Amino acid sequence: MPHTLSKYGYYSSSFQSLEREMQMSTQVITIGAAKGGVGKTTITFNTAGFLNKIGKSVLLMDGDYQGSLSSIYGKFDKSIDGTMYSIFDPHDGPVKIRKITDKLSIIPASKDLERVDIITSNRPNQYFILYEWISNNMDIVGEFDYVLIDTHPQFLTMEKNAAVISDYLIQPLGPGRFDFNNAIVDYTERFNEFKKQLVDVKTGESYVDAQLLYLGNRAKTNTTSSHEFDESLKEIPDVIDLMHEREPMNQSILLGKSVFEMDDLPNTAMAEFERVFSNIVSKVEE
Repeated sequence: MPHTLSKYGYYSSSFQSLEREMQMSTQVITIGAAKGGVGKTTITFNTAGFLNKIGKSVLLMDGDYQGSLSSIYGKFDKSIDGTMYSIFDPHDGPVKIRKITDKLSIIPASKDLERVDIITSNRPNQYFILYEWISNNMDIVGEFDYVLIDTHPQFLTMEKNAAVISDYLIQPLGPGRFDFNNAIVDYTERFNEFKKQLVDVKTGESYVDAQLLYLGNRAKTNTTSSHEFDESLKEIPDVIDLMHEREPMNQSILLGKSVFEMDDLPNTAMAEFERVFSNIVSKVEE
C-alpha cells in the first residue's frame, strides 16, 4: 500500500541522531537474497566467525522465520521467548539477547516472524519498528562492533525494517545464469523502489541510505561455468568478491563452528576464505 511522505516526517531528527550514533560505533550489515539456496545463512555465520577472529564483537539478529541461523546455536524452538518477533509484537514480551561467547550474541528467530506483515500492516511506523527498538536499546546494541541481520529470501516488512537501519545490504549471488540475472534485477529493483518510498518530506532525502553490495558464491572450481560466472560478476558494480563451492563452508553449519575455527583446512581454501571475508570487512569499513 503506498505511503504518503507525511507519515515519516516526524522521524527526521531522531532518525538522524540514531544514524550518527550508529555510524560512530556499530556497523549494521544485512545479508539478504531474492531467492534461497545461495548460501545466505552460511555467509552470515562465517562473517561473524571472521569478525570474532579479528577481535570484533557481533550481535546476530535472525530475521528469517525458518530460523536456520538460530538453529546452529540451538536457539530455535517453541520454548525460546524474547525473539526477533517480540520486536514487532508489543504483546509478545521483552526481547532477550542470548550470549554465545564473550564476543558473540544472538537475538533468535521465531516461526511467528512469518506473521510480521499481517500484524504491522496498519501501523504508521511499519518500516521503522526495528529502528525504534534499536534506538530504545542503544546502550546495549552500541556495545557491539557489528550487527549482522540474516533475513528471509524476500523483501517484505522484516527485510525493509532491516534495510532502514543497515549501512550495507549484501546479496549473495549463485552461479546459475537465469537465477543470477533475475536475482540482481528483482532484489535491486525492490530495494531501489523502497528507497524512493521512504523519503523525508522536508529534505527530500531517503531514510534508506544502505549501500547494496553483491557477493558471488558457490562457484565451481576450474570449470567453464565458473569462469563465465566470474566474468559476469566483473560487469556488475559493487561486487565484493567471488567465493567457490568448498566443503568446509558446508561443514561449518553442520559442526556449528566457522571455517576460521577449523583445523587442518587446505591452504588454498583458507586463503580464499581469508581473502573474501577480509574484503567484506574492508568494504564496509571504507
